Amino acid sequence: MQKIKKVDSEISYSEARKTDEDEIRNMLRSLGGDESNFELSRFVVAKSGKRLIGCGRIKVVSKDCLELASLGVLSECQKRGIGSHLVRELLAKEKYRPILLLTSSDKENFYKKLGAVIIAPESLPQAFKEEYRRIIALPFAEKIRVIAMRFE
Repeated sequence: MQKIKKVDSEISYSEARKTDEDEIRNMLRSLGGDESNFELSRFVVAKSGKRLIGCGRIKVVSKDCLELASLGVLSECQKRGIGSHLVRELLAKEKYRPILLLTSSDKENFYKKLGAVIIAPESLPQAFKEEYRRIIALPFAEKIRVIAMRFE
């Protein structure tokens, strides 16, 4: 990935920098995102000018298990392809496969359009089964159906 990639005149995509860390953490907190195993170097960010409007990362769950995680775009910036672009950048940056993700069932079509397929929770690698159990035990998961997906 290029250091900074302009897609249109308003939005640029780049690998996260140290100066982005507080904004990323604040965004994740406000969106209820995942801050576990936080490694700044694994994030890609979307900015409008100097303002962080989206982020995502490939999180290392174990040495053989990666997760697409912490994907978020500010609500006023959604429906502009920013989340899709972040996912494509992250997948292009990480060559190891499979990359797994946990999401709510209402996001299934979004990820399918980007190449993910649903997988049964019982077929997850052991390290990711533990992550799945952790996620479905969180209070927000009582109101949604959490699904597991995989990028090949």
